[in-house]
Amino acid sequence: MNRILEAVVGINSVPTPPGVSHEFADRISRAFGDAGRRWLSLLPETIARCVRVWDLTLEAPFEDLSFQYVIRARRADASPVVLKLGVPRDELVGEVRALRLYAGRGVVRLVAWDHALGALLLERVEPGFELAELATVDDIAATRNGGAAVRSLVALGLKPETPAGGAISIGSVEGDWAQAFDGYRQLAGRGSGPLPADVIHDAERRFGRLLSSGAIGDRIMLHGDLHHHNILKSSHDQDTWIVIDPKGVVGEPACEVASFLRNPGSVFAHDDDHSRTMHRRVEAIASVADLDPLRIRDWGVVGAVISAIWCIEDDGTDLNPTVSRLPIACARWLAPLRFSRMPLREDH
Repeated sequence: MNRILEAVVGINSVPTPPGVSHEFADRISRAFGDAGRRWLSLLPETIARCVRVWDLTLEAPFEDLSFQYVIRARRADASPVVLKLGVPRDELVGEVRALRLYAGRGVVRLVAWDHALGALLLERVEPGFELAELATVDDIAATRNGGAAVRSLVALGLKPETPAGGAISIGSVEGDWAQAFDGYRQLAGRGSGPLPADVIHDAERRFGRLLSSGAIGDRIMLHGDLHHHNILKSSHDQDTWIVIDPKGVVGEPACEVASFLRNPGSVFAHDDDHSRTMHRRVEAIASVADLDPLRIRDWGVVGAVISAIWCIEDDGTDLNPTVSRLPIACARWLAPLRFSRMPLREDH
């Protein structure tokens, strides 16, 4: 057994919750340190408390856990729900705030929440297969569905002070992403850093132009991580999709597409013309969601580089070829694309 898993869960005490792999325990321990190891050690007890408080019957856990423990369950009335547990932190609180603001409008509904336990009880989306599955057989159809999800969320025009959720404070794209660029410069120090300098410089220039040319009044609450794995089928018979896992950040609508453009990685693995795929994606989303394709392109470039920077923060200073290479490639594929609308003013 993995030594971290042995230490935090124990081999002679409580049983390891189903779905908690060695990789999951390692990831939590690396990301959250002592707080993560304590959370893992208390996870069986936390699950048991949620079962008692919310009168749940547990079913199968979800596979490929990332930074939260997620398991299927049923309530006393047999209604299907999802129990989601994470290390208590600001990001988890932000998700709850976003879910309250969306209030089930195109986004999964929040049933209950316990701040101290870091526990969310969510409606279960069924059949629940991901938009990523459609993308593997028909990328344009998947892209149009993604564009429709963006259009629906943007149409809500939610502001942080929307009465439905009360006056809340959430992060912003410009603040979070500017911090990422600053952090990378400190990480890289006087050297060139593990990421290509030309890509970093280009992304920072685009980021500055996007911020200076955007209208403050256009800024709304965004999902913040909207991609194929966070859009689930919600009906067997209809083309209905529900969004999950909102981060809840403020920014302009075109920024909402940044994560979508570089996902899922499997599509690019079997594609022989990545630039053409990116061009089709941008045009399809712009048409369906009524957004400027040039701003979609530029936010896509910046978002891809930010993703690579965050990968380095999570995995260390060496460029991880299996994690960081794809975002950088996506930035290179997007950067030279041209569309019919006038581009942002180029600064040379």
